[in-house]
Amino acid sequence: MEPTPGPVNYFQDDKFLNALAEAYRLQEAIISTTELAIVSTNTIGVITSYNHAAEELLGYKAEEVIGLKNPIQFHDYLEIIKRAERLSEEFKVTVEPGFDAIVAKARLTRAADRQEWTFVRKDGVRFPVLLSVSALFDERTNLLGYVGIATDITLQKIAELELRRMADENERTFNNSISLNGVANFDGYFVKLNPVWQKTLGWTLDELKAKRFIEFIHPDDVDNTVKTFSVIAKGNPVSTFENRYRTKDGSYRWLLWTSSPDMDRKLVYASAIDITDRKKSEEELLRSKNSLEIVASGLQEQNKQLDEFAHIISHNLRSPIGNIKALIGLLNERSAVEEYQLIFEKLRNLAGNLGETMNELMETIKVKKNSDIEIVTIRFKDMLDKVVQSLEGDLIQNEATLTFDFNSASQIDYPKAYLESIFQNLISNAIKYRSPERKPQIHIATRYVNSRVELRVKDNGLGIDLEKFGARLFGLHKTFHDNKEARGVGLFLTKTQIEAMGGSISAESEVNKGTTFIVKF
Repeated sequence: MEPTPGPVNYFQDDKFLNALAEAYRLQEAIISTTELAIVSTNTIGVITSYNHAAEELLGYKAEEVIGLKNPIQFHDYLEIIKRAERLSEEFKVTVEPGFDAIVAKARLTRAADRQEWTFVRKDGVRFPVLLSVSALFDERTNLLGYVGIATDITLQKIAELELRRMADENERTFNNSISLNGVANFDGYFVKLNPVWQKTLGWTLDELKAKRFIEFIHPDDVDNTVKTFSVIAKGNPVSTFENRYRTKDGSYRWLLWTSSPDMDRKLVYASAIDITDRKKSEEELLRSKNSLEIVASGLQEQNKQLDEFAHIISHNLRSPIGNIKALIGLLNERSAVEEYQLIFEKLRNLAGNLGETMNELMETIKVKKNSDIEIVTIRFKDMLDKVVQSLEGDLIQNEATLTFDFNSASQIDYPKAYLESIFQNLISNAIKYRSPERKPQIHIATRYVNSRVELRVKDNGLGIDLEKFGARLFGLHKTFHDNKEARGVGLFLTKTQIEAMGGSISAESEVNKGTTFIVKF
């Protein structure tokens, strides 16, 4: 008796078939909606499936190609021939220049074969694609067919061409520039340099890239270069930075830099120009400028001393000449011989002093700095005697009384012509600006104040309103009384001479009571 067949589970079979159908529908939905052109063939190349993206890409409808066409129809046949030759050489087998040239590598390697091809649309338009071909096998490794997935790479190719064009232009600009162009990493090594470096410095590009660039910098520029590079490495571009690079012969060239960092790649892009000739010109101009300034300063000093000499001559000789007139004025037709002899003796002394003064003044006309003027030791009493002799006529004529006290500081190291001019100006001022209400009284004293000699010349004359005229007291051609002999030169000259020797002059005064001039040598 035959065994009775077991019950059939129709419910389980239906569930499996439904799942399989669902998976198939999902696969069809993915294939039909994807933007990738998908074409499958049988083993001999007849198209078995052709999705909507393939229709858009190639211009053929599915019904025009499925079961009717071979994908070779979409290819540039010259590329098919070349591909067949390459694969034949690569795999040492004969690959025919047809459908097999498209699928042979995928079949032989059992891996996806990705290759760029030129496709030809139905309307004849040619365009580049990236085609990935895979061979399909069953569980027993029997070949079932092939599937190809194609992507239009026209825009990519255009972008690549543009990038290559830009890269080529940049490379040409980089290499053919007259500037020293370079790329350095954050470790301080050049990674790329243009040929101008070798032309400028003499080192080969490999020699320059073999060492940290700091090793080529002038020792005096190293610290500043390190600081500047650290600023750039923190993301800050730097322009107009200068340093010196050592050439192969040991000399140095000045370079002017502009640099910009790439923080992502940790690189610095830099460009420099050789400014060595400009630096030499600048140095030469600076030397010329300094020379001209020295010459100009010398001329200014000469003019200043000549002007000073002229003022000294005109001012200091006015008093002796006036004194001569005053002494002669003391004589008349009734004067006795003794009076003539006395006046003559005074005139002879005056003439001797005048000659000595002229000789000393002539020395000051020599073009020297004030520090080069001869300084000698002078007794204040000796200088006072000499000046009094030159002013004796005015002193007698105006019945002036002159007293002095040099006990605290009897002498000084000073230019003789300057000290005589100071004495003469201050004493003659005391006579010139005397009060009509009283006889002139002049007192001269010296002392030490803080290790410096101080001279005081005090009179009982007209006095000066310092609140009104104090700021202009020592100005050139500044006068403050109605005196026809006033020129406004004496105090200005005195101040100039004192300050030239590092001293100062000031005044204390009260209107109608008198003035005291204070000189701090």
